[in-house]
Amino acid sequence: VDYEAAAVKAVEHFRRNGHRKVTFLTTPVDDIEKYVRKPSQYRYHKALETACADAGLEYDPEVPKMLWNQRPEEEVFRMIQRRKITAAAMSSDAAYYFHYKQTIESLGISVPEDLSLIGFYNIRDRAPDLTTFDVQIHKILFHFQDSFD
Repeated sequence: VDYEAAAVKAVEHFRRNGHRKVTFLTTPVDDIEKYVRKPSQYRYHKALETACADAGLEYDPEVPKMLWNQRPEEEVFRMIQRRKITAAAMSSDAAYYFHYKQTIESLGISVPEDLSLIGFYNIRDRAPDLTTFDVQIHKILFHFQDSFD
């Protein structure tokens, strides 16, 4: 997966739509620092940080760190609101559907009005219709090469 290309596409989309503060919604991982070879979520997070800097946007690295350290979701999303973060990339749309949808809705955060979200699928032979939340025609799809052969 070309995480740098995915990050550039997501950040370009956010910049075009007037967002200034971006973060990354990741799925919980126990103590990401213990991994010698960083997982894909960490590599995407670093690519987003670089892409935001190159595009002149502010990137908040604390959100993914809080999620990886399994801080309460409500605390994380309240911080997103306080810091006026209006855009977030995800390593997969599943992060929204399976991890954060209920919390986001319970706090009254509206997608995409309050928080613009973009996710992509990196699972071969599976390209669902919805790969972005606010611009469905703008698809960000990447696949592992021969991962499942």
